[in-house]
Amino acid sequence: MTDILALLFEKRFGSGPLFKNQVDLVSQLLKHPQSELFKPDDDPDAFTKRQTNLKAYVSQLLSHTVNRTITEEFRKSLSFLISEKITLVGSDPKPIIKEVFDELQKRNSNLSKQELNDHNRQQIETDIDSAKYISVITSRPLEITREYQNKSSSFSFQPFLLEDIVATFSAKSSRLKSYRFNFPMQRFGEIFWNGLRRFVRFYVERHSQTEQFHNVLIKRFGLSQDLVSRLTGDADGDEVKNEVVDNLLLKLNDEKYIVIFIVDAPIFTIPIIAIDPDQNSKARIYALFDDGEGNISPYRYSTDDYVLWRLFVWDSLKTSKNSKQLTYRYILDKNA
Repeated sequence: MTDILALLFEKRFGSGPLFKNQVDLVSQLLKHPQSELFKPDDDPDAFTKRQTNLKAYVSQLLSHTVNRTITEEFRKSLSFLISEKITLVGSDPKPIIKEVFDELQKRNSNLSKQELNDHNRQQIETDIDSAKYISVITSRPLEITREYQNKSSSFSFQPFLLEDIVATFSAKSSRLKSYRFNFPMQRFGEIFWNGLRRFVRFYVERHSQTEQFHNVLIKRFGLSQDLVSRLTGDADGDEVKNEVVDNLLLKLNDEKYIVIFIVDAPIFTIPIIAIDPDQNSKARIYALFDDGEGNISPYRYSTDDYVLWRLFVWDSLKTSKNSKQLTYRYILDKNA
């Protein structure tokens, strides 16, 4: 069996695929006179509304995360379009139509909520692990705690960030991912920096006597031999550890491995994790849904949704005058 996305948008029948993409599919469903979704007397506003609704419906039908019923109107219309295209290249359309709807039915079968969550979580974890750049957009403060291992069935981003930092401190990773966090309020950015400082302080405390950690501090983070050697002494222990922590966070911030922006723009609806958003073919955008009971489930944007998100949110966010960086140096000065 061919995957439904490949069957509709990639597999060639004659000179090309059945449809170029989801936008093309929606357009043909609405504009072909023989489609049951065609409305010849639509005014522009009514057409736009129907187009928006159908795009959402098709996107959900093709996703792994939402189950939708295949309506008879949609079934007949899509069957007609496929039949017309396949007949033109001299083939029998019935097997193709059957395969398309078998795959659609499979994708929209009544999987349990846990099965869906497991699939989505595995997908986002794989994408985060392979990412080079991650941007988080959230209207909620991210509180960093010492107990960062994610043992809950609910998704949390915190473990991925902290495990990445720990891997870098322990020489298990040669390069930290780049992270950009976007908050609507300066207070949330301050909560994040202070929480991250407590976590790094805890790590330094536990590894202050470890030679491997000392080597990482000197070779990777450029800390002076004198400062690192003082970690093993008893005198001024807390002061030295705090100085090491501040140097580490300044390095991570100055070299743009971790940056915080306070954004005064209407982009904060549901939390978003954008993975390599500038890389068209590698970009993965996830929305995080809360079921009201504290359980978070990720939903991946379709390719068409990503294009719109990048155009109206990401590209404007990067150049926006409404974004202001909150540096760790500012936190140090404020806490001085």
